[in-house]
Amino acid sequence: MLAVLWYNSCMKSDAVFGGGSAAETARAWIIDLQPGTWFAVPAVPGPKHVVNNLLHRMMGEDRPIIGRVSRGLYWRRHPPVSGMYDQVSLLMPSCHSAIAPPGSGYADYCALNIVGWSTQVPARTAVAVPYRDLVPPRMPSKGLEFAYSHRHNKRRRDLNWNEATLLEAARAFGASDCRSWDSAMRSILHDNGRMKPNTPINKDRLLWAAETEAIKPRWPAGEGDKSFEAVMGRLGADLPDAVEVI
Repeated sequence: MLAVLWYNSCMKSDAVFGGGSAAETARAWIIDLQPGTWFAVPAVPGPKHVVNNLLHRMMGEDRPIIGRVSRGLYWRRHPPVSGMYDQVSLLMPSCHSAIAPPGSGYADYCALNIVGWSTQVPARTAVAVPYRDLVPPRMPSKGLEFAYSHRHNKRRRDLNWNEATLLEAARAFGASDCRSWDSAMRSILHDNGRMKPNTPINKDRLLWAAETEAIKPRWPAGEGDKSFEAVMGRLGADLPDAVEVI
């Protein structure tokens, strides 16, 4: 039950899209999605049975404009291709809203990789969520497996995906393979193509959430100038008020 609560915020009434049948409204909503966007079934406007029937018909088209990632999870294709399942990666910014609630972000080595502080590709995708007892959507293959890591910090619920991911990267900075702090900052400020676009990182909000972050010793090198406190202090000094992510 909890795992679907955040989808409710995505629901829109038929009135938003004007007249027409529920199926036409749902189809227009899907067509208007940015190519590459992931979406869950409850996010599509309209009665559940109408949406499910529509998705089934759209998947049966010769060149469907949507792809099925797993049960209840789809993405907007571009260009349309054939096949039931897509070879997609969870380390991509378009999937965030479909697989985790607000306040979530990539965790551990996934966060380091996305921010650009590590070139190591994690074996499994880890997502930090600020809620208990959430069950991640079931994926069709081992290559798409991911896991939730619960974080007790309730202030995270006010962070966007990029802010939560950067907070996670700061926790794991001791395991990064950055050559220098300057290279780490360049990754954030200039080479942020793997983070969620059009989602600025607000420094004040990030530092506010970091104040109540509970850190347990884990990373062998996470001491001294690589400790969480030291990294957050550097970010506080070096980040602009808002980091634009293109």
